Amino acid sequence: MMGGKVPPKGSADMPDYTPEELRALRKDNKFYLPVLKINHMDMWPSKPPSEREHFTDEVAKETCLSKCCGVPGLKSACCRMDPNDLEHVLGPLDEGWIGEIIKWFKKKGISVTRHDVVIDFEEGQIIGRNLFNAHPIFEDPKSYPIMRFQVDGPRFACKYLNNQTGMCNIYEARPNMCRTYLCGYVKTNFFVKSKETENKWMALDIKPEKVEINLLPEGPSIEDPPEGSNKTWSPSKKKYVRRFR
Repeated sequence: MMGGKVPPKGSADMPDYTPEELRALRKDNKFYLPVLKINHMDMWPSKPPSEREHFTDEVAKETCLSKCCGVPGLKSACCRMDPNDLEHVLGPLDEGWIGEIIKWFKKKGISVTRHDVVIDFEEGQIIGRNLFNAHPIFEDPKSYPIMRFQVDGPRFACKYLNNQTGMCNIYEARPNMCRTYLCGYVKTNFFVKSKETENKWMALDIKPEKVEINLLPEGPSIEDPPEGSNKTWSPSKKKYVRRFR
């Protein structure tokens, strides 16, 4: 994702600006956004397990609303789309959720239709050709239904995103697509829970595949295994156990 006409500093993909320089850029150009590649874990160095926090709801809120992808002042990058650097569309959405969100609005006295909430294939093709440089993802039926979106400076954002605060206006009723999404930055910097790991906190980017860690956010961090060992430290069992595969 990229926005504005600010010349890059450092690498072409991730400008190496200081927090002060980033704040100045955003003051001069509130739509500035560096290239993030949020779906690629190799964009960010893997943080050592001993330095990672658990990605709890509180940590997620602080990270996503003030330093998304580690960029000071950046908010909710995953909810935005850049026509010139498109990484994903806001879909596909579950059909069951579409019915539920329409009912959710109705309970609040707001009448909405499917068309108010989502973009379907035929309309999406036209949008892709006219607004997203004919990106092939808009030609793929599997991308749909897509969440309807709004203009956000040179980019587009989810219809239900508050562009100023970065907060979701339907957070309590947001789709599963949003509830389970983890960007590359989160996967390489935090212990997370995912739909694959159920109730276990994991370091998803550590190879071999996954490492067991303590379920309690305030618990001790994992330790480095003995050199040459195929085991890792389990805080919950307080002993070395075999790595998960």
